[in-house]
Amino acid sequence: MPLAQIIRSLIFRVFFVIVTLVLLVGALFAQQIQFDALYNCPDSSLYNFKVLDCTKDDCNVFFTNNSPEGGWKGEISKSRITAALRTGGCTLNGAAAPRGTTMPPTTAPTVTTRTDTVAGDELAEGAACVANVPAAAANARQPSPALIKRVIYERYRDMESGRPVGITFKTLALSSSFVNRLTDGGLLHQSAPVNATIYRYKTDFFTCVKYTDSIVRMEVKEGYFRCFRDKTGAWACADDGRRSWDQTHLPVK
Repeated sequence: MPLAQIIRSLIFRVFFVIVTLVLLVGALFAQQIQFDALYNCPDSSLYNFKVLDCTKDDCNVFFTNNSPEGGWKGEISKSRITAALRTGGCTLNGAAAPRGTTMPPTTAPTVTTRTDTVAGDELAEGAACVANVPAAAANARQPSPALIKRVIYERYRDMESGRPVGITFKTLALSSSFVNRLTDGGLLHQSAPVNATIYRYKTDFFTCVKYTDSIVRMEVKEGYFRCFRDKTGAWACADDGRRSWDQTHLPVK
């Protein structure tokens, strides 16, 4: 066999082996991670989340809960997610999830979640925040700051399935109010009764949730809530947007 033919044959075989390995690795990655699929890792602080996309080091994640918005987005380091998949007892859409997941790079997310080392005073602040529960307020016909703080706290508490939750308000002020009336496009606020007064509050605050491995602290700047009496006469506050928020994971010692 001529030398040139032997070389061409060897090149073809090497190329075939490389292509086969690439396909196998790609298939393995596809089995190890599924974007937009629901992970639940009850032994870690990552509950009910979907990986939307990833960069080299971080992933854009949607955390689902029973809030009216269905959840919230955040950026989690890839190492934190892989650690949860290794030790968090995770399920994927209700079935056992693969461990040691490797995630491919894709579009960069926009919301930041800090997981870096935190100072001792910040750890203490997180612990104090978890214990900071607004006092119960009377279900009065007119809202008061104490009442609104308690209702907003209960909103976040009810999302967390019994985990310890605290909230600290830096500011709270009535921004505007209006009567919920029926228009050609429907009610101005769909969740409130017709003719109910909607009170829109502006607030800077942070919440803390205690998990087995960390305290998750979320700080909200210029958050807005629409608060009103529902059909049963109880007060409710619905999320109405925020300028920015930042999330920090504080290790539990």
